[in-house]
Amino acid sequence: MKRLHMWRATLRIARRDAWRAKGRSALVVSMIALPIIGASGLDVALRSADLSTEERLTREMGTADARFLDLGFGEPIQQYPTDRTSAYSISGYEEPPTEEDARRGLEAALPTSPERIVTDASSSPAIVTTAFGVAPAEVREVPADDPLTEGMLTLREGRFPEAAGEVAVTEAFLDLSGLKLDSTVGFPDLEDTAPRIVGVYENPSELNREQILAPPGTLIAELVEHGVVDGVDFQFLVSAPDGVPWSEVLKINEAGWLVSSRLVHHDPPPDDQVPALAEGRWHTANGDVQAFAMVGVVLALVIMEICLLAGPAFAVGARRSRRMLGLVGANGGDRRHIRAIMLGGGLLLGLVAAVVGVTLGTLLTLLARPWLESEVGFRFGALDLRPLELAAIGTIAVVTGLIAALVPALLAARTPVLQSLTGRRGVRRTGRTLPLVGAAAFVLGAGLALFGGFALNEPVAVGAGAIVAQLGLVAMTPVLVGMFGRLGRFLPLGGRLALRDAVRNRARTAPAVAAVLAAVAGSVTLATYYGSEEARNEAGYDPPVPYGTVVLSAGEERALPALSRVRDTVEKHVETTARADLARPVPEEKICEWWEGATPGCGLVRVLIPVENQCGEEERFAENRAPLPWRCTGSDGYRTSLGEEVVIGGPEVLRALGLDDHRASEALEQGKAVVLNPRALWTDTPGTEPADGTVGEVTVGLSTAETIRAEDEARYAYREAEESGSVTGAVPASHTVSVPGHGQAVALEDWMSWGPILPSDRMERFPAVYVDPGKDAVGTFSRLAVLIPPATAEAAGLPTVDYATLWSTSAPPTGAGWQAVEEVLRGIPHGPQASVERGYIGDTDIILLVIALFAGVVTVGAAGIATGLARADSEADLATLAAVGAPPRVRRTLMGMQCAVIAGMGVVLGSLSGLVPGIALVVAEHSNRLAMWEQNALGGGTDAPELFVVPPLGLLGLMIVGLPLLAWVLAALLTRSGTGLVRRAE
Repeated sequence: MKRLHMWRATLRIARRDAWRAKGRSALVVSMIALPIIGASGLDVALRSADLSTEERLTREMGTADARFLDLGFGEPIQQYPTDRTSAYSISGYEEPPTEEDARRGLEAALPTSPERIVTDASSSPAIVTTAFGVAPAEVREVPADDPLTEGMLTLREGRFPEAAGEVAVTEAFLDLSGLKLDSTVGFPDLEDTAPRIVGVYENPSELNREQILAPPGTLIAELVEHGVVDGVDFQFLVSAPDGVPWSEVLKINEAGWLVSSRLVHHDPPPDDQVPALAEGRWHTANGDVQAFAMVGVVLALVIMEICLLAGPAFAVGARRSRRMLGLVGANGGDRRHIRAIMLGGGLLLGLVAAVVGVTLGTLLTLLARPWLESEVGFRFGALDLRPLELAAIGTIAVVTGLIAALVPALLAARTPVLQSLTGRRGVRRTGRTLPLVGAAAFVLGAGLALFGGFALNEPVAVGAGAIVAQLGLVAMTPVLVGMFGRLGRFLPLGGRLALRDAVRNRARTAPAVAAVLAAVAGSVTLATYYGSEEARNEAGYDPPVPYGTVVLSAGEERALPALSRVRDTVEKHVETTARADLARPVPEEKICEWWEGATPGCGLVRVLIPVENQCGEEERFAENRAPLPWRCTGSDGYRTSLGEEVVIGGPEVLRALGLDDHRASEALEQGKAVVLNPRALWTDTPGTEPADGTVGEVTVGLSTAETIRAEDEARYAYREAEESGSVTGAVPASHTVSVPGHGQAVALEDWMSWGPILPSDRMERFPAVYVDPGKDAVGTFSRLAVLIPPATAEAAGLPTVDYATLWSTSAPPTGAGWQAVEEVLRGIPHGPQASVERGYIGDTDIILLVIALFAGVVTVGAAGIATGLARADSEADLATLAAVGAPPRVRRTLMGMQCAVIAGMGVVLGSLSGLVPGIALVVAEHSNRLAMWEQNALGGGTDAPELFVVPPLGLLGLMIVGLPLLAWVLAALLTRSGTGLVRRAE
């Protein structure tokens, strides 16, 4: 009972003291409450955004019992029970069926007859007309008014479509297109189709999806018939009498169907009944433990920052209340009571901060909920308040207040009663134990970070060492502040006074410096890591064309008519230095992408190479990882902006690609082809690497779509035979074709060599010269293999089509000129594609800017808080300066210098301490990459990864010079020059 009365008294005294010092109390409450506002708001937002199982299923399948998706594998699959996107294909792939075929396949796969089946069809993006031109949008057909689809779509305005000629659109599509309710949506490729918008809706889980909704069977079939869309995804909502249990899901998986069952989601099977888990294809992630660890680290850092900044406020409060605390001691109170009074202040302010933080966090989340939903792109579920979690967050505020008040309470309790009553501060000495422990922790942590980076190759060890080293530096801060005091002789009067005051009042200065140190050190560590990673990415960037080159290409037949129009636009609005037009051979009447070879009218153009020049699997994947033979170097399957192996063009094409070789130009002028891949050159000694400048021949094969389809069937048959074990040993003769006068040949692309190829419908042989593009050549040469002069192609009667242009520029085009080109391209449905090579563009600049802003806010905030406390703590000293004749501006100058001194000390110490873990982290990442390179037999095919360590010198200079200067200016501007009457207690 006696102890209870003591705490009641101390809390009353703490409440009175906090009320008397409203500004300081509000400062402490705000510092503690700010992270509590963020944490409580984040908790409410995350819990509300985490949909319940029933909410998620309603958005996915409405009121249906299951949702079925045919993956098109045509063979059994394995799936995860509660994830409708995770499936493992056991066998091959087949083209997706039509809706009728898919529905028949589903009915055959279902063990029991369903009550109802509703089709949900979604097409690939179609080009539609808008108020500004054209834009892509997905077309969907699903009966929105059907009871099975209830909850999947939310009507925002108007009504859902009911008949042909009516559509509803998402709000995202309206924002994109500039259309509105009752407008019509046209399709450039369908002149007579322009349905009217009768409603606006949203997908609750995909707010940013640009989609058009039509009644079933009214629009998608027509779009497919006219080639407006490339494919359709059919899913089926099924209502079953007793639901779809896991046993039936496994049976349906045998037919290649992915099932999302409501019954299974509510009652998932154990892991041993999930084949993919039992066979080790998936592993249950330990993400909860990792997330808990990350939250714990972040929480510890936040509490440390708050304590470092709030602690000085309690220390200043103790000094300003020293007379009151002295009276407590003079009236029989002991150290225990004084500590209780100070801790009571921390407890009281922590409670206030907890209530304010949790309340404001919840309210702000409710107010910001629409904005948050629009930013994340989905609607939250019902408001989910977890009282225990919010109470735990509030407890953090109380604990933080107690921790921040702990050290000032211990110091106030040790102050003699006479010293407290007279107001004298006495002699301040820094203890030796804490700095020594801090020095030992710093050495230990730095050693662990370096050892983890250079020896263990373990980023976790680097992070742990960095945290230990930072804590050691924080403990050493009072001593380091004292060492900075020796620089006072080199500073002007204001700087000497500010530095002297900072050193004399280390209890106030050291925490602020430590807070700045911790923030800057973490920023420098991250900046070192990201800067080095960006340097590595930039060094590994392989441009497809030289810097500043404008590339215009038509990848399909319907883009060709607009090619000349776009060329004229580019030359009108873009300042160019050279131009190179390119043509490509075509097997049939259409111009198609390489993956469309089997499409009627397309076909393939391939370079045929001697079978002796082919890279075998035993060579490519040799265990000794010796340097690969010349046949296995290069990446023939890599396609760039040209996209073709064989191109028709003159010397200007090579110059536009950065290869200005006189031998290549002379060869083209003489009517010879230029070969850029040594494997493609036919010589008298096949299998021998040709030297640069070797003369020989090149063979180009043109295969029709019918031939490519026959090859595909033969490949699938060969793969089935290979899986069954009936095909073994060396590559059979069916993998090669005979080139008259040369012998056996294979296609240049290694990725095509796993199955048979058939003789091309037409083979052309051209005299050729091999030119080595060099290691520094742009990435285009890893795909472009043969350049044939136009006159030679015409003389051979080779069918060609003009399809691309390259322009060289002095600098990448920007501004109004390039915008004019993009405007013309946007107005051409299925038109040519244009791009500009602007070099490597990373996002590290944005990351470094965010890091600098974070460090700046913490630095200026910590320095400003310490300066404000110093001003409240030094009114008597400022009055003394005024009394001895100091001009009024001295007050402002002194406050500015105090803020700059604190910021400067923290930035310098933090910059030095942040470099060590940053470099160690970069080295650890490099060591891991090097180990993976050595283990994966990459030694012969690629160069070893290179180490890039790039200290953020620009950021360091900005922080060391700019932040103290910014803190100085802000503190000076916010400080009054005049001073009032002060009564000195001494």
